[in-house]
Amino acid sequence: MRKQWLSIVLCISVPTLVWWVSSAEFVTANSLDVFRMRAVLIQLTGVLALTFIAMCMLLAMRFDWLERVTHGLDKAYCLHKWMGICALIVTCFHWLLVKSPGILIGWGIISAPSRGHSGWHINSDALQAWVSSLRASALFSGEVAFYTLLVLIAVALLSRVGYRRFRLTHKLMALVALLVVYHSVLLIKRTYWPELITPYIVVIGCMIVWMALRSLLGRIGKSHYYPAHVLAVEYHPENKTTRLELHAANWPGHLCGQYAYLHFAHESPHPFTITCCQNTQHNIEFLIKDLGDFTHRLHQCVHVGDRLLVEGPYGAFSLSDSQPSIWIAGGVGIAGFKAALEHRAQTQCHNPVNLYYCTLTPEHELIEELTALSEQANVTFQLVDNRSQPLLNVKKLIRDVPDIRQYSIWYCGPQAFANSLKRHLKRIGFPLGHFHYEMFQLR
Repeated sequence: MRKQWLSIVLCISVPTLVWWVSSAEFVTANSLDVFRMRAVLIQLTGVLALTFIAMCMLLAMRFDWLERVTHGLDKAYCLHKWMGICALIVTCFHWLLVKSPGILIGWGIISAPSRGHSGWHINSDALQAWVSSLRASALFSGEVAFYTLLVLIAVALLSRVGYRRFRLTHKLMALVALLVVYHSVLLIKRTYWPELITPYIVVIGCMIVWMALRSLLGRIGKSHYYPAHVLAVEYHPENKTTRLELHAANWPGHLCGQYAYLHFAHESPHPFTITCCQNTQHNIEFLIKDLGDFTHRLHQCVHVGDRLLVEGPYGAFSLSDSQPSIWIAGGVGIAGFKAALEHRAQTQCHNPVNLYYCTLTPEHELIEELTALSEQANVTFQLVDNRSQPLLNVKKLIRDVPDIRQYSIWYCGPQAFANSLKRHLKRIGFPLGHFHYEMFQLR
């Protein structure tokens, strides 16, 4: 979380510094003129909003180098969400600065400013004349973008909204971003043209246009597409999971704990954890929990021999064996650990590992498989059946592993469970740098 806040602070600091370098003289000379200060603050909030939108889009591009920087695509998407929220907040301030004087003047609370010479004059050169002719359309595009952004971000943040509608809102956001760029570039004050802020806005705007076109043309993640066909589909009604086995001849391989997007015909791509370790047959296995409309009917819609695309692999949940470890899986979070068990059994690692599988719907066949794999991998396996047992807590971990501070903890499961564990581990002085977790909810 600290890295997320540092990223947000950086996204505020850089454009603010650029704005100050470009505006310091004007701000100092007009610090007591409310309306002129408002004009400068409109530029500041505008450039901040543009920066947050650019970062938000960049974090959704699924670039390999960006995943390495953020230590996993899940972390990138979490930061993407917060950048979007920051963009919305700053945009609201921008809108208020633009609209509030007109409202207050209309109510008679304040007087309209004099229209004398202000220094923000318009030159009669051809470029300035052309830009001025587009000013009305730029103002209109900004207003449309603002109201649309309000609706789309609200929809995106509602977890009850289906995945297909969620993806549609993000496609529409690419169009909104193009409107924002049009608005921002054409409304740069003439006084700012020779200043640093102008090339900054133009460069950021070009980046947004490029990323928006990538999104609209379906280019995101395309370099990671691999054709595959279905080898097996097995539905387990006891814990409502579907085991899906695919064959992808050109699959580049994956690490334990990584995941991939599956592109089915007539269905938006969905991310699922890979539950097998790398093999020479290029077969890939997924254990998919019934958590929504699509996953509920997956075993009925997908059949042996069906063709699809696998996009990936993504993620940095590496389950390093460099020190003794505790693995904690919540529900379907067991998927990544199953692959790690297979890998550990093949490589004969000797560092002690305790695996806890916490679930409300234990499935007999899966438990037997996990027990057998744990024995082969020399892992201490414990089932925490939450129908009859209390939730796993730090006291239980300390009883099982008294020297817990010497261990690393790897967790995959619901975010609320992770937060609770981190909070209690911090109280006992556990180094939270050794607590590794996958962002279970990408939204």
